[in-house]
Amino acid sequence: DRSVMPKLGETPKFTPPPVVRRKLSNGLEVVVAERHELPLLSLRLVVKAGETLAPAEKNGLAAMTAALLTEGTATRDSLTLAGELAEIGASLHGSAGVESSGLSLTTLKRHSEEALGLFTDVLLHPTFPDKELNRLKAQRLASIKARSDSAPGIAMTVFPRLLYGESHPYGRPDTGTLKSVAAITRDDVVGFHKRVYSP
Repeated sequence: DRSVMPKLGETPKFTPPPVVRRKLSNGLEVVVAERHELPLLSLRLVVKAGETLAPAEKNGLAAMTAALLTEGTATRDSLTLAGELAEIGASLHGSAGVESSGLSLTTLKRHSEEALGLFTDVLLHPTFPDKELNRLKAQRLASIKARSDSAPGIAMTVFPRLLYGESHPYGRPDTGTLKSVAAITRDDVVGFHKRVYSP
């Protein structure tokens, strides 16, 4: 009978997994939350450095650096890396925001060793190839242009500027502008990685 409101059932109980915090000898803080329902390992390395540390004229540098992490290392080009990840069913993704950047990995537990090897290689030995930088810059510039054609995109750009001001790091678009993204060079990316991707 749809005219009668159904009775509420019992509120399901949710117990978050316990969180264990540790500090490695190099100063890196580790937070572990174990759940054993699925045979997966999921991790994210977070560095406390995002677009607020990028110079205003190179806004978008943190995001570009994070995106380029998975585009080649000293021993693997982007296609080789993608193939090795696909073989073990793992995914690796770099991203950045206003105050942080990071690298995420998801893999089956039985492939943890191989996946962590790829994760480490990408994190410590990226080569930031010019070809991939130019490709990602072209994609980012197209995305910025497309954003100006949508009301939500315009609001996401204008609102922070009105709230914080154009000169404040929070007032700048975290993906950069047409001018700032076009100005990013490989040396900028290498320097930003060296500066922030360390304990």
